[in-house]
Amino acid sequence: MEYKITIDDLQECFEFAIKYHLDPRKVGISRTSGQARGLGEIIDNFLAGKLVELGVAKMIEEIASDKEVVLDFDIKQTNQVKDEPDITHIVEKSGSSEKKREPELFIEIKRTSPVDRWVGLTEEQFSTMKSQKYTNDKIFIIGASIKTPDGIKNPKTTDLLGCYFKKKTDLRFSDQFADIESVPILIGLEYIISGKELEEHGRPFSKNDLIYETEIFPQATNFTAKQVRKETNKINKVGEINNGELKPYAPVDKISDSSGESIDFVIPKEFFPMLVTGKLSLYEKINKCSRRMYVDCLSDVVVKSDFLGRFKLTKGNVYEYNVNTLGLNPVLKRNNIWVAKRNMENIISDTPDSLIKKIAKNI
Repeated sequence: MEYKITIDDLQECFEFAIKYHLDPRKVGISRTSGQARGLGEIIDNFLAGKLVELGVAKMIEEIASDKEVVLDFDIKQTNQVKDEPDITHIVEKSGSSEKKREPELFIEIKRTSPVDRWVGLTEEQFSTMKSQKYTNDKIFIIGASIKTPDGIKNPKTTDLLGCYFKKKTDLRFSDQFADIESVPILIGLEYIISGKELEEHGRPFSKNDLIYETEIFPQATNFTAKQVRKETNKINKVGEINNGELKPYAPVDKISDSSGESIDFVIPKEFFPMLVTGKLSLYEKINKCSRRMYVDCLSDVVVKSDFLGRFKLTKGNVYEYNVNTLGLNPVLKRNNIWVAKRNMENIISDTPDSLIKKIAKNI
């Protein structure tokens, strides 16, 4: 299900970001870098995030026309901020009468993107949700993304702030951006997972643990594949698997955190066992400070991990076997409970379109 962004939506989210920036109670410090955030960064952060919330709310209203969805667009003092639902109230409409009430479901709306690897909550968030009146089966995390049309020569012209400037200002450069009314920029549902499913299938990743890449079988380049098969540049064949188990390995012994301190690389036990259906050859390349492993598929191969899901590898291709960390600073700063995004289809009870209809009915 999708929702088309309007100029009124952009206006509402833009005004929220301005009010947030101007509020003297807000320090304006980035959570990740600790640096002061200027107006531009705040607009960039809030415009997309609040638009996704608006888009999901409009989808619910489209399904349940007798309900108006009220989002949290208030600017709160820092000491007032707590884990409240993104949908704070429902207005029931019956003829000319309206009744405002609290929602029957706790809805957390998150903006997602193709580069995201994990879905879930911090343990603090999840505990707070469960400590309120909501049971696990009444908690839902909705992931939605901002989609632009295919075939745009320069995707930068669909930047949301640029589209807003085009409609609302006479700045000379603004005419280079897309017209929000003629170029469909959409909010699209990606996943919906309940608190019950998160608790059943999620795993704790604690503060000071590492965050890992989940796409662990990227296809090797043609050049690398040739090197692997010729066993050149210190690449050696180390075995074959024919309907067996792929063993864990660590690409390095140590990694550096953001302060430059060296810490041990820990193999993620949640990923294993990995069971192989099909036949492949294993190769290893050892350098002074790291190791790389490759698989050469001698048949079509399926690698199955209960936590990561299925990986379908094609006969004749060479893939890296890359169990590694994610991002420049892979040390976690908070306790989390996560599922792998790539395994969502094996975890969630129904399609996002079907689940949003159930939410609209029961919220």
